[in-house]
Amino acid sequence: MKLISNISLLLVILLLGFSCQKDCETTVCSLTGEPWLKDYYKSTTYEAGVLLNSHIDNAYQDLTMLHFNRDSTIEYTSPTLIETLTGDWSLYNDDESIFIDLRLQGGATGFSSSFTFPPYTHIVDISENILILETSPQFYNYQNNVTGESSVLKSVKTYHFKR
Repeated sequence: MKLISNISLLLVILLLGFSCQKDCETTVCSLTGEPWLKDYYKSTTYEAGVLLNSHIDNAYQDLTMLHFNRDSTIEYTSPTLIETLTGDWSLYNDDESIFIDLRLQGGATGFSSSFTFPPYTHIVDISENILILETSPQFYNYQNNVTGESSVLKSVKTYHFKR
């Protein structure tokens, strides 16, 4: 009889463990928890579909941090900022995209400003240890000073974070 109750207890523990683990497979669960550390940032520019340049910036690697909280608040810390930025985040488009609104408010100067990732920031990849965000394309008019020709440039930014 004791063997049956021990086996029953083990089954209950295993079922609870698997149900909790399954809950953490959601995008919200993957985003929240430990802070995300900047690995690198990549800026890519195209003209008429042709790659013009690509730049990788890994300055302040492991020092710049995004921390998503379950209550939909976010904190952004960087050595280039005096204060931590705080704000809100939300998922949309079947949890494939994220809106991040960061604000610098008050402080000693009373200055207030808002920083946002461009709308439709896409979650390219998310796992336990990797987060890759790609901004929607930004378009700029460009005029060549030598030829006088004008064209449209497309810029895409990709942010790579790790835990």
